[in-house]
Amino acid sequence: MDVQVVPVAVPRRISSGFLSVAGAHSFGLLFGTIWAGIGGLLTLIFGVVAIGFPPMLLGVVIASFFLLSGLAILAVTLQSAAVRHWVYAHGHVVRGRVSDKVLDARYRKNGRPATRITFSYEDERGVFHSGDETTFDVSGAGRMRSGREVDLIVDPYNPAAIFCPTLHGIRFAASPPASRLTGAALAIRTAVEPPAGSWRCKLGPTFERPPRPWWIFGAATPEEALGELVADEDALDWSMDDERCQVSWAEPFSVNASVWPLGEEVELNITVRSPSMASNERGIRFKTRVPASLVPAGLPVQQALFPSVPAERFAELHDRLRYHAAVHGQSVALLVSQAIQTQTEPEVAEVTTA
Repeated sequence: MDVQVVPVAVPRRISSGFLSVAGAHSFGLLFGTIWAGIGGLLTLIFGVVAIGFPPMLLGVVIASFFLLSGLAILAVTLQSAAVRHWVYAHGHVVRGRVSDKVLDARYRKNGRPATRITFSYEDERGVFHSGDETTFDVSGAGRMRSGREVDLIVDPYNPAAIFCPTLHGIRFAASPPASRLTGAALAIRTAVEPPAGSWRCKLGPTFERPPRPWWIFGAATPEEALGELVADEDALDWSMDDERCQVSWAEPFSVNASVWPLGEEVELNITVRSPSMASNERGIRFKTRVPASLVPAGLPVQQALFPSVPAERFAELHDRLRYHAAVHGQSVALLVSQAIQTQTEPEVAEVTTA
């Protein structure tokens, strides 16, 4: 079964094939083919004539320029199409919107002018990124009304490289890849014990980065910790850039959760808030990953651009949340009953709700 909805789990299978992806670069392919074709034909003709008339070698040189220029255009265009194909398969899915749409009469195909559409989205730091897509498809451009929300795929190494597969009619295979999470590891402790010492964890990037192919050029944004989460005997502190949030253990607090499907896995998005927080404060927020089979039905389905906490570290924080929730007489609802590990490192998640 094929779908036009963009699957979140990676790697995605593009059932419409590479040619459908290359169609977004049709102008470059057409222009390069014409130049290379004409240049190659003239090079052959002038080369044959130059055998009996040596001055025609100048024509061979000129024709070779067109040939090489056309081949260079084709090489750059095919490389761009290959990058787009890789991002379609491995990029991050975000919810963005159409922020602008203009006709670009400088470029025409079959008499139709190009339409340049600007898409934008907000990342986990609250920074807006925008990027342009160009299409000659009148009907596809007509569907992209200004302000419309669309699924975008972003290059994991360049947040400004934004692609909209819906605009180009890209279709994906509906079947998700298998889960990476296997087997049981450590049982979650059933006893609620007072935590000892302090706990500290770096907040990781929102998305995992797949290995980047060697043929993708250009600078990549550095991968670095987004902030820090610290729990001691008094409070839970969260910081990211210039933003800081604190939840005191001395007062009741709430822990809310939502999930975002990733094939056989889900991202578990967690928000911790205290009653004293203002309504415009977003609270302490982070996410981890668990198998979808271990998440009960009924949790809201929502993508959250939260910084990530390794699941094994969240298992440690979970004990503190359970203890301090119990002090205030709050109930604890476990999302998983056992620790889960991957082939490379363990991942665990469970969450409390007030």
